[in-house]
Amino acid sequence: MGYLPRSAPIGFRNGRDDAGKPILVPDLERWRLIRLGFLRQMTGQFTVPEVVKWLAKEGLRTERGHPLSHQQWTKMCRSPVYGGYICEEWTEGKRVEAKFPGPLTHGEWEDLQVTLHPETKTTAKKGKKALNPEFPPEAVPPLPVLSCRRARVRAREEVRQALRLLRLQES
Repeated sequence: MGYLPRSAPIGFRNGRDDAGKPILVPDLERWRLIRLGFLRQMTGQFTVPEVVKWLAKEGLRTERGHPLSHQQWTKMCRSPVYGGYICEEWTEGKRVEAKFPGPLTHGEWEDLQVTLHPETKTTAKKGKKALNPEFPPEAVPPLPVLSCRRARVRAREEVRQALRLLRLQES
C-alpha cells in the first residue's frame, strides 16, 4: 500500500521507486507554488478565488497549460495526496501514509483541513441562517472534518439517521 496507480495529480509526476513500483515524485517547478498556495489558504485570510488568482499570476498551470479553476484548487486543498496520504476505495476510505511526500507535512495538511469550512469547502464563512425553534441544534451531532470523500458521505448518512431517530422519539 502507499502507491497511487494512476496519472499524477497537479504538482506531481509519475516515477518509479527503487523496487520499480509506480510512485509520485514532486514536479519541482509547480511544487513551490502549490505549497505557497496551500500556506496562503491555511492562514484563513484569503478566499479560494483570491488564492487561485494569485497562483495564476505566479504562473501555475495544469498539464494542458490552463490556469487552475476554483474547483480544481478546492479539490487539491481537500485531497489527502498533498499531505502525503492516500485515501481511496481500495484503502476502504482510510488514510494510508503514502510512499512519497506531499507539499505539506501531515500536520500542515491537517491544519489546512481545519481552516477550510467543512460544508462549503472554502474559507469564506457564510452568515448563520435563522434556526428552527422546533429543532434544537444541540441535538445534532457535529460533522467531523474528514479528508476522504467516502468517509464524509458516510458521516453525513450517520447524522441523517440519528436525526430520523430523534424525530421518531419526539413523535
